[in-house]
Amino acid sequence: MARIEGKNSAARQLYQEAVTSAGEAGFPLNATLSSEFAGRFEFERGREAEAAGWLRRAHDGYLKWGAKAKVKAMEEEFKGIFISFS
Repeated sequence: MARIEGKNSAARQLYQEAVTSAGEAGFPLNATLSSEFAGRFEFERGREAEAAGWLRRAHDGYLKWGAKAKVKAMEEEFKGIFISFS
């Protein structure tokens, strides 16, 4: 809701909490999804450096899960971000 309501600071905090709590609770896929959503949120706001960190974390999570099609789609969609990490 914070994202939809334009409460960017609150949304950032809530994404961080979602990633952390999912990881601590033993739900790595939920942490991966939350990381992707946080990355997309930052990317849409022109915060590419912040987005890159989140998207890299999501990318690594999807690799661990063997989600090859998702990894490839992310690499194509965010080509500039993943090239900069190569």
